[in-house]
Amino acid sequence: MKKFILFSLLIASINQLIGQSNYIGSGISVQFSGTTGNYINLGDVYNDLNFPVTVEAWVKPTGWTPGGYSPIIATDIIGVGGSYYGFWFRFNSAGQLIFEIGDGSGSGGSDRRGKVTTASVSLNKWTHVAVVATSVTDIKFYFNGVLQTANFTDGGASNTSILHTTYSANIGRQITPTTEHDFTGQIDEVRLWNVARTETQIRDYMCLKITTMPISLIGYWNFDESYVDATANDITTPAENGTTGGTVTKLSSGAPIGDARVYSYAADFTGVTLSLNSSGGDILKVNKIGNAPYGVHLYRVNFEPYSTSGLASIPNYYYGVFTADHATAAKYTITYLYSYDNGVVDSFNEVGSKIYKRLDGSVTMWTNLSALLDTGSNKLTKKNIATRDEFIFNYKANARFAENEPSGLGFKLKVNPNPTTSNIIVESVSQFEPIQIFDISGKLIKSYTANQIGEIIIIDVSGFTPGLYIVKQNNLDNTFSTEIIIQ
Repeated sequence: MKKFILFSLLIASINQLIGQSNYIGSGISVQFSGTTGNYINLGDVYNDLNFPVTVEAWVKPTGWTPGGYSPIIATDIIGVGGSYYGFWFRFNSAGQLIFEIGDGSGSGGSDRRGKVTTASVSLNKWTHVAVVATSVTDIKFYFNGVLQTANFTDGGASNTSILHTTYSANIGRQITPTTEHDFTGQIDEVRLWNVARTETQIRDYMCLKITTMPISLIGYWNFDESYVDATANDITTPAENGTTGGTVTKLSSGAPIGDARVYSYAADFTGVTLSLNSSGGDILKVNKIGNAPYGVHLYRVNFEPYSTSGLASIPNYYYGVFTADHATAAKYTITYLYSYDNGVVDSFNEVGSKIYKRLDGSVTMWTNLSALLDTGSNKLTKKNIATRDEFIFNYKANARFAENEPSGLGFKLKVNPNPTTSNIIVESVSQFEPIQIFDISGKLIKSYTANQIGEIIIIDVSGFTPGLYIVKQNNLDNTFSTEIIIQ
């Protein structure tokens, strides 16, 4: 029976993963194989688009084509043997970011102009990239909200406007006059604006899902509509929906996207604290930020996570931290202030309070952060975190076994407070076996019945003779026990 239930749950989880939309947090991203014919076709669009223009996206490239390009989005794609038209936003084979326009009159390097960054984007890592172009000579690039130095790529083209044709725009593909170029890796949150966004505006929306569409946002593809459909919906109006071609796949995204956020790009992070509250009264704080990052973003997702593997009782929100690192990965401390109004914890079961973590939304399993619990201050703290992570409050009432460390008496039973003068709070690990208290000689002093796993039992020990005792309970597999001191 147990195997059948587990198998049914696994099948249900797989069906949920591949057959539904996912608008929670970063939702869904698109993955491109880097081979010919794999792209998203947007059709013949944006034929009146000219400067100023802003393009941004979250990208996780997994490889660069030697001697080629890795396009994020390109307009007015004609095909091999044609001329350069429209604009393109792409990486070169060194991972440097390029924005160029064509002059419509030829196929050589002299028929395009734009800029290229001096720095490169890392492979196998989510990075926010943006370009703001007010003219063909005023082009600014941003990596994770940080302005980049760039050089001109001018080969002699003289046009100052974006020229258009009746051909399609593509995400993940560009066809140059000589060959087709395809992106390798994942792309998410592609946004096209017909205004010049400021540095502050780029940082404001970098880790924030857009729900109310500004009129200047003329294209927005977040790919959250389905894991299996061949559509890529534009959620602006009018919608310029795309269709996936080839073997483009949709995966759970790892981009750091939330429904609320705070951030800092301080010159000196000494004394800087980022803080976000929640609908349940919980608050997450980030401070003691080290290793001089460019910036730190703290975001909150206002829903239960799409994947809850490893979790038990959880609130309907979770948090994430993304760091725009400099030379070394940032380090930081989180403090989670929990509330009895979060629907999970109360004064009796809070001894089981924990923070669970995962790297990002592409990871299905949440694991224990091993944060320090302070029930007197209703908080959990973890120091020196050195990666971006997502965090959720959790009360693990029915799966303690893996978290208990072996002791000389078996596995440790959760008993608090210890030492005590009056009551002890015991969390049951079985619905079949009693909770027993023995004195140091092994004599059974009292026995209490537990009705279910995870039940919180409050036991009055105020009449016990001061000394050392053993609290013990068996389940079907192990013996759980803890020594306590009664004062």
